[in-house]
Amino acid sequence: MKDFPEYSDEARDALDLFVLDSVSTIFYFEDSDHEAVYERLLEKLIPNLRKFAVVCLGGKSKVIAKAKEPRAQDRISVFIVDKDFDDLLGFVENIDGLYYLQKNCLENYFLDMDALRLVCIEEKPNDLTNDKSRRLLSDKQTFQDELERRYQQITRLFIIARRYKIQRVITTKMKIDDLLKGADQNYPVPTEEWYSNFRKELQSNCHERENEWLASDEQLDSQLADAFVPVNGEVAFTDNVIDHLNGKHMFKCLVRYVKSRLNVDIEKIDSQTLYLRLLANLNLNDLHELKDKIILENPLIILAN
Repeated sequence: MKDFPEYSDEARDALDLFVLDSVSTIFYFEDSDHEAVYERLLEKLIPNLRKFAVVCLGGKSKVIAKAKEPRAQDRISVFIVDKDFDDLLGFVENIDGLYYLQKNCLENYFLDMDALRLVCIEEKPNDLTNDKSRRLLSDKQTFQDELERRYQQITRLFIIARRYKIQRVITTKMKIDDLLKGADQNYPVPTEEWYSNFRKELQSNCHERENEWLASDEQLDSQLADAFVPVNGEVAFTDNVIDHLNGKHMFKCLVRYVKSRLNVDIEKIDSQTLYLRLLANLNLNDLHELKDKIILENPLIILAN
């Protein structure tokens, strides 16, 4: 039995109609059936929120389309979407009430090895202690540094593939097993060979007039060097390259690393349940800038002192 409700596309699109009469603010997010996660996140981030509801529409395009529709004048609507690579590719939409996460996606804010460690202790309290679990993760910083270095290389290729519309190349939607093909199960970092093969695959698919020149190693290297520079003079949401990396891939790599070191299969935990448990120990300081902006532009969402 599912722990959380699931809605059809039609029911999800109309869900706000059922909650309008009882709340002052509706927050719209992308991820299907993750209402409980975003409710918990908002309650922790803005504890003095007036009564609110969360509606997850199942995709960025649906949230943006909803933001463009006429709105009820007696309710505040806040639309929050993942940044993805939108600021780098010139895809940012400027719509009243629409806000972008300052990092690639929600999972970027969950890249906390210590919070994952505490979940593992909860799963095996008779086998793990704080001291033992820390010792078993003694190389966690080395692992995280290596993961960020390699995945930054890969992300440069992902951005170029998206920027120049290279067909038949899967980027951030790639399954984690495909990304980690050939990697050590106990050290889940994409291999150098994987990176090299993906680069060759990308170049082999450069057949269109707008991208065929990328088959040249020299031309591709030049573009990779500037991958994190926004197009057309736009401004990136962040100067921290790590924040541009896809958090979904990074998070799954961290989960597998912790799983292998602590011998706790946290991969089996439903993603919503895992996120809810992590939120109890996560520091959300990186979301304060976004929170402050939302409150500044929508002061009535919070209770008066």
